[in-house]
Amino acid sequence: MRSIMNLSKASISRGFNFLGVLLLVIELSVFSFFFLPIMFNAQIFLIKIRSGSMAPFLETGDLILINGIGKDNIDALIGEPIAFFDPLQNRVIVHRAIEKTGDCLITKGDNNEQSDFFQPCPRYLLGKAIKIF
Repeated sequence: MRSIMNLSKASISRGFNFLGVLLLVIELSVFSFFFLPIMFNAQIFLIKIRSGSMAPFLETGDLILINGIGKDNIDALIGEPIAFFDPLQNRVIVHRAIEKTGDCLITKGDNNEQSDFFQPCPRYLLGKAIKIF
């Protein structure tokens, strides 16, 4: 009888240890996702794709994680999918930066034949797509 009680106490103890570790992992994940970007002055956005202009790279309904970027190095964005605010359409667009013109970027959806009319400058850039869900 005594060994059964010891076994159940050990099982309960292991269960609490597992639960404690699981809670710690969840807390660290939440901290790193929400608070580290704030501490390092980074911005992270989650955007839902609403058109097929970036197909097949991004499909309608995909969720993408956007990492805010420094406004001083837009040369590094050439060839990357970026999110920017288009004041002409009053909405956020996710297209690929294909070329730099002056201080602005020429963008184009992968599934579009022509580049976009609006050319986002640094003040309109939200960030670079880093993860697709």
